[in-house]
Amino acid sequence: GRCPFAKRAARTSIIGWSATDGPWPTPATAGTLNKPKPKPAPAPDPAFEAARSAFEALPEAERRALQDALVWTGDYNSVINGAFGRRTYDAILAWRTRENRPGETLDARARAGILAAAEAARRAARFSLRTDPASGVVIGVPEARLPKRTALPGGTRWQSADGRITLETRSAAPGETDLDALFERTIAPVP
Repeated sequence: GRCPFAKRAARTSIIGWSATDGPWPTPATAGTLNKPKPKPAPAPDPAFEAARSAFEALPEAERRALQDALVWTGDYNSVINGAFGRRTYDAILAWRTRENRPGETLDARARAGILAAAEAARRAARFSLRTDPASGVVIGVPEARLPKRTALPGGTRWQSADGRITLETRSAAPGETDLDALFERTIAPVP
């Protein structure tokens, strides 16, 4: 004979089955019980799609300028590439919320507002492009935040008044441009 508890043991070994799951599984269907059911694709968000359409209708230079402006307003933290995605959408929503412009489309007035807010932030930071005389690199420097400027061998250091923020440029001689040499030069003490 057969053990009277064999059927019960087989039933209890199937994890996750309940009476609401339908008839008791057979050996042929038991392997499919614990597999996750595919989730249906989320329904498209009409607001997201409308914002995408409005954004993508703009010339690429304007799309990039808006993303750059949203960086300056503190709302966007991603690549400035002119492509619309969730981060661009969330940045536009954050700006709208802060400026009390809910539901406003990305029309000319809204775009001008974003660009104006960014320009005000740039002026407040005294952001300017500077050519480093030692290395020749052109770099953007927020001079209000980094007022101390010191010449270094082959570069320049811009630093905050309290010394907590530092921006440095350095040039490398030929032969010193492999990764290990650059790393060693970067961590070496500098006056």
